[in-house]
Amino acid sequence: VAASPPSTGTSSKAPVASTWILQNADGSGVDCLKLCDWHLSTSLTCDKVRYHNSSDHWPVAMFFDAGRDWASSSTSDWFSRNCARATWQSSDCVYSAGSDWLGVQFARPQVVNCMTVSQHADDIASKFRIFACEEPPIVENRSTFSPEKTCVEMQMASPATKEVVKSGLTAESESIRIAKDTSCPIGNPEEFIPLDMAQLTLKELEEQGEEPVEDSLIACFCFQQFSVNASIVLPPYDREDKQICKEWALNKAKQGLLAAGGVIGILVTNIILLHVAEFFSGQEKHDTTTHQAKSLMYKIFWSQFINTALAPLIVNFDFGIPVQFIVFTGSGQGKYDEATRSWFVLVGSFIVLTVAASPIATTFPEISRVWLSRIFLLPYKSKETVSPELVERKYRLPPWHLARNLAQSFRVILVIMMYSGVMPILYLFGAVFCFVVYWVDKWLLLRGCSRPPRYSEEVMLSITHLWPIGAFAHMVFVVMSFSNQSLLPSSWSNWRTTLEQLLQINLQTYEDAMQRWHMAAGNKDQRREMRRQYFHARFLDVARGGAHAATAILICQVSAAMAQEIYLIFLKPIVAPFLDYAWKQFHVWLRKRDVVQRMEAAWREMHVHRGILGKALHLTGGDTRMTALEKTVTEMEGTGLLSSYEMGENPRYRTAHNIIEACNEDAQLMDAGLRQRLARRSRTTAGA
Repeated sequence: VAASPPSTGTSSKAPVASTWILQNADGSGVDCLKLCDWHLSTSLTCDKVRYHNSSDHWPVAMFFDAGRDWASSSTSDWFSRNCARATWQSSDCVYSAGSDWLGVQFARPQVVNCMTVSQHADDIASKFRIFACEEPPIVENRSTFSPEKTCVEMQMASPATKEVVKSGLTAESESIRIAKDTSCPIGNPEEFIPLDMAQLTLKELEEQGEEPVEDSLIACFCFQQFSVNASIVLPPYDREDKQICKEWALNKAKQGLLAAGGVIGILVTNIILLHVAEFFSGQEKHDTTTHQAKSLMYKIFWSQFINTALAPLIVNFDFGIPVQFIVFTGSGQGKYDEATRSWFVLVGSFIVLTVAASPIATTFPEISRVWLSRIFLLPYKSKETVSPELVERKYRLPPWHLARNLAQSFRVILVIMMYSGVMPILYLFGAVFCFVVYWVDKWLLLRGCSRPPRYSEEVMLSITHLWPIGAFAHMVFVVMSFSNQSLLPSSWSNWRTTLEQLLQINLQTYEDAMQRWHMAAGNKDQRREMRRQYFHARFLDVARGGAHAATAILICQVSAAMAQEIYLIFLKPIVAPFLDYAWKQFHVWLRKRDVVQRMEAAWREMHVHRGILGKALHLTGGDTRMTALEKTVTEMEGTGLLSSYEMGENPRYRTAHNIIEACNEDAQLMDAGLRQRLARRSRTTAGA
């Protein structure tokens, strides 16, 4: 009987198992596995592995390899951190049996999150494969036992060479984080999950009353089969593999429909919000068109930004509010406490799809409006109007809305800014959005719409005031994601001690809070009770090495914003008069010294000399280089393009230009003759 796999799930955390196997990986640099010490721990932070709940305190049932069992009650009976005693070797070192692994069985199932290994300095393996099993294989079947087929594999453990500390003959690694290997290879069919293993897992799930769609092994099996034959998700489900993947296929179809429906709902809601904002803005009384456009822009931007960027967060996050503040949607009662892997799979992909659909959702209504107006409405306009004003009013093209286009474009850009730090694919969709919107708006402005009114620069300047909001949201999301140890684990930085003093927390309190939080997974009521303690400890993670740079930038942003607000509210009324007076006195000093005039004169003289020198060199052959303007004019004339706006340069109007010039010359001659006759007449009159 082979080792049976433990209950698996979609989480990347290590499962609960009593038997743990360490295998020498391909390309590790050693022929067989030799250990002086193998230390396991439940520590979530992997900081003080040996001082936490660890294998030093766990009762051991036995150690084993491919050929033997050793009864023991403690890991200290077989391990030595300084390699003072003989190393523990796999069967390959003695028999070359092709089973290069070592195993330990504890008396009770244990959760393992971290490990350290000590090896002989001359035989350092750089890669390990780790497996979790419920029971070890019996001795008779160990010669053909393959842990990867019957146990749950963890992520590859690869301690870097620079993280190995050599002391005498011992090479002790740094703490290595252990998490379930959630990868699903689809390239090589030989690596696919066997059908009998998937059937066994499905049977166990049915006996335990669990849903197959939530099991990672079933999901991986179905995905692998789908990569080979896409018909596995289509009815009828008359084959064994189709029956296994039936629930998975239906669940994926349901998720796809819900995601598509959610994206369509967001886009339709944005259109409704746009018209609602235009209605309320039309009821307002503004003194200028610019102020009305500014008010409309803010209404459209904030309503659509909240609906696109913040609504998915509010709906899917659990804020611990006992009463739902939006009854119909259940907002604030979601299943996520922070951005986890499953959050990115469900909510993150939803946001990406919404941004990806924004180019069409933003430009299609405008194009349709112009197209319908020009194709269907204009031919059916009333032809009885004879007044020029009525004709112009009826046949005028649709207006081009600066406030609407600006608000919708900036809304998409700000959503991309907010989430692109952890979902960089948004940068690609942002580039596509800017390209499409630029050309569509250009065509609409020049070809499809009437001339817009004259706005001042106030509209464009007001939208730039929203950039700091996007930058702040970007850095907050980056800090919280990069410091999340379930997403991007990293070691502590030098800021930890300082932050511990600021938060009034120590590492032991942090460890306990994290351990209780993860042990309460799935119990929403219990997690709500410890929410304050967890997030108090969670803030210490911003001192991690993966987030300390982003934290520094975020602190600078907050400090700059606070300094600006303090200046505007408290200091500007006091300091501004003195600054204005000093600036005026500086200008007076410049005028007295003629500094500005002398600088302008020197600038003009430099350009004059440069032009004269260039012409002289060009005439004497000293410099045959052409200026950019001269080169462009030559190229345009060579291709038959006009290089001037003068009428005489255009062949179509050259005859008219010559006639006008001739008329001007005749007029000048007539004017000169008239002046002469008037002069003679005045002299004759004076003589008389």
